[in-house]
Amino acid sequence: MYSNAIQILEQFKVKMAQKKETTLSFLFTPYQLLTESRQAEFINKARVLIQLEEYEEAVSYMDIKPGYLSLMGHALEGLSYYHTYDRFFLGCSVVLGFTGWTSYVVLVILKTHASLRRPPTDQVSGKTLWWMGVGATLLIGMFLTIQRSPVTYYIYCLLPVPVWYSVLKEFGTLTDLGGEFLPSGHADCRPGVSLSLAPALWPLQQGQV
Repeated sequence: MYSNAIQILEQFKVKMAQKKETTLSFLFTPYQLLTESRQAEFINKARVLIQLEEYEEAVSYMDIKPGYLSLMGHALEGLSYYHTYDRFFLGCSVVLGFTGWTSYVVLVILKTHASLRRPPTDQVSGKTLWWMGVGATLLIGMFLTIQRSPVTYYIYCLLPVPVWYSVLKEFGTLTDLGGEFLPSGHADCRPGVSLSLAPALWPLQQGQV
């Protein structure tokens, strides 16, 4: 049992060293329940129990028990911690990509229903957006390169850039469409666009009668 616990602890140390090597120092957060001092404390106590021939207590001290984290339990929890270390970061990238894609689809649907074919009045500069996209891509790429991230990380993190580029490119369209739903006091609404929205809104009006 002692040798098994030590082997798992060594795997934990290797995984921690790998993650620490590929993470910027100010971003690295070690597993707090199994620091180096705690590791030494576990090993020393286990050795003392074995030397005193208190084998059952030594086994219970190292083995996994429900509701109690022993040396082996802490090591396994630590391995799980480092295996899922980047889950939050990748989750944020996925959410950004999904919300960007959803926003773009909604914009396309609104433009189709509004029959808005003219150029938007408040369009963001194409060059500005392009340079913003290039800058974001370079920054993300440099960050992932420094951290020696796998190829899949590049896909997750860079995919939101072109998606949001497409959304921001249509920002003027969004403001124009939003103006159509302002109260009548804001009054230079375009009647042609408002009338073209009537077929799409007619079922909602019927449901309120």
